[in-house]
Amino acid sequence: MEDHAKNLLAAMRNVKYDFTLLLGPQQEHLQCHRVVLEASSDWFRQALEKLPPDIIILPIPNVTLKPMKNILNFLYTGELKNLRTDNLQSTMTAALYLKIEGLFFQTHKNKPDDTVIITRKELESMQENIATDTKDEVECMEDKVECIEDKAECMEEDIVMENETLKS
Repeated sequence: MEDHAKNLLAAMRNVKYDFTLLLGPQQEHLQCHRVVLEASSDWFRQALEKLPPDIIILPIPNVTLKPMKNILNFLYTGELKNLRTDNLQSTMTAALYLKIEGLFFQTHKNKPDDTVIITRKELESMQENIATDTKDEVECMEDKVECIEDKAECMEEDIVMENETLKS
């Protein structure tokens, strides 16, 4: 049964696409099948049920082309092969935003022992870590600015003291 479903989805890639996603701020086009989107997540089901059946375009400004290509590859094949680490975070963030569960991220070797299952909870945790890391970086920069300001203030005081010494 599982092979049948996989074969069916693989065959769909050879059938004319009936839907277009407009992705990111540049509104890049990505074609797919509406039924695959509807079957993949609550986010797509809710978004698509609001559209009249004759509308064949859905803008998604918060998701860019590369992550969505990775997600569609997963939806059609059940796996993500050769996903580069520089693309992993954006793909998982997009998957979380679109409420796509059960993604299997495989390393370049594509061996079963190299497979990592990423759950929704782990995706949310990763997003929280990114937010925390960003906050920490901002705080670190603020500390550096404060340190520089303190040094500048000390230098000004030294200059004032030198000027007073020279006047005396």
